[in-house]
Amino acid sequence: MTTMPHGVMGDAQSANNKASERLLRQRTLKEGQLSYDDGRISTKCTVRDLSMGGAKLRLPNDITWPNKFRLHVPTDGITVDCEVRWRDGLTMGVEFVSEMQMAGAQRPQMKVTVPIDRPGLLRRK
Repeated sequence: MTTMPHGVMGDAQSANNKASERLLRQRTLKEGQLSYDDGRISTKCTVRDLSMGGAKLRLPNDITWPNKFRLHVPTDGITVDCEVRWRDGLTMGVEFVSEMQMAGAQRPQMKVTVPIDRPGLLRRK
């Protein structure tokens, strides 16, 4: 019988949970709005991926931004408080630290579906 050191099973389960969360992330290319200080300071950003627990954001320039702020995604009508978990240049990963507030989407979003058997369909010739 093989035994695992104490805590290894928990680490494996935690890794499985993180892997399944990554599967639920959706790559996006949406405009977002970051704000803090009760909305007095804000900037636009690009939402690169989105899940129920967080997002990957790209800032438009090399500005200094606080670790806690509010994210608004107008196309989805989402507003949520965030906390930065990692930074890499202009890109940062955030965790949602409040209940996600949903309002009606303000702009229609175009969705494109490409059949798997024709992946080159959107490539320019």
